[in-house]
Amino acid sequence: LRDSPRGDRIWEGSIRFENAAIESVNVPGLSNPYVEFAKISEDDGQVILFHNETRGRGNTILVELSGASSASNVIVDLNPAVEHGITYPIVYRPSVFPKRSLSTALPSSPNPVSIPLQEGRFTDGISFEIVDAEGSMDRVFEYTETDASTHDDYYYVRVTQLDGTRAWSSPWWVGGISPR
Repeated sequence: LRDSPRGDRIWEGSIRFENAAIESVNVPGLSNPYVEFAKISEDDGQVILFHNETRGRGNTILVELSGASSASNVIVDLNPAVEHGITYPIVYRPSVFPKRSLSTALPSSPNPVSIPLQEGRFTDGISFEIVDAEGSMDRVFEYTETDASTHDDYYYVRVTQLDGTRAWSSPWWVGGISPR
């Protein structure tokens, strides 16, 4: 059977912050800058309006805040939507996403705060993370395996960039060759 594994999910709505002021908004890595956006509302400078479409790829909205503290909250209002961009649905039916309002405290450490959103067989989500604007763009790390490696053991490195883009290495095998 010919069927789409998943349609485009529309993420559209607003983001506002309690006890923090929005200084700027940046949306790196948009798939379609003619349709997708995130911008400060002309009617209310403390609200970000956004529209994004994805089939599961992570997208990033970078927001610079002033006055943020442990008393700061973020509220995301998502408009209702229906998946689109799929072939004639034989097996997979487009998901319907209800209107939602999500709220959480801003993270107080570099560890992300995530809110999962389950619709149908997919779990999407929204994450909030503190990013050091002055932080280094390079990372160096070391890893030492403490367990004995076995046949077919391998490693690879995967990174997620600020714009949500991912890169990964080819695997390299460390377990040797299986005896025949």
